[in-house]
Amino acid sequence: MVKEQSEVESREETDTISKLIMYNDEVNSFETVIMALMKHLGHELQQAEQLAMIAHNKGKAVVKQGSETELFVPMVLLTSENLTVEIQ
Repeated sequence: MVKEQSEVESREETDTISKLIMYNDEVNSFETVIMALMKHLGHELQQAEQLAMIAHNKGKAVVKQGSETELFVPMVLLTSENLTVEIQ
């Protein structure tokens, strides 16, 4: 039990916070982007709209933060919706 707890704690210490970045593109509509953010990241409508607007105006937006492990599946899901995303 103690060994398991220390393994978890050491993993948490080495897992730095990463960002899932979504880039603006000229392919997807605002509606498509908003729906994908709601469906795959669980964002509420207002938050998804704000993130889509940030990506549109600034070229990119941080759509989720967490460990690389936590962000991998959301990255794959958003990519499957033809959104351009990467983990940084």
